[in-house]
Amino acid sequence: MYAARKFTWEIICNELLLILIGISVALLMNMYMPSAEKQLKEYQRIVEDLFRIILKEIVRYLRTNEIDWDGKELTLAGDILQKAKLLAIRNVENHMLR
Repeated sequence: MYAARKFTWEIICNELLLILIGISVALLMNMYMPSAEKQLKEYQRIVEDLFRIILKEIVRYLRTNEIDWDGKELTLAGDILQKAKLLAIRNVENHMLR
């Protein structure tokens, strides 16, 4: 409307229709977006397995005072949690209606 330098009902209707079309397309795409639930469940399973290993190593250390564990599961769990967090945020943003 600013570029046309006019304020007519035709221009207002045109702009409202453009907004309506844009919102409709966005909602349709939002409903079509595939869910990431399967990948999130897989990340959950991996993190639970890693925490199981971590806790077993802690228990073994407390019982026997043996320290031969390299601790790689800690950093791997952190990396997987970061990936899962980003995927969960993206999944929530992509699915406004769910």
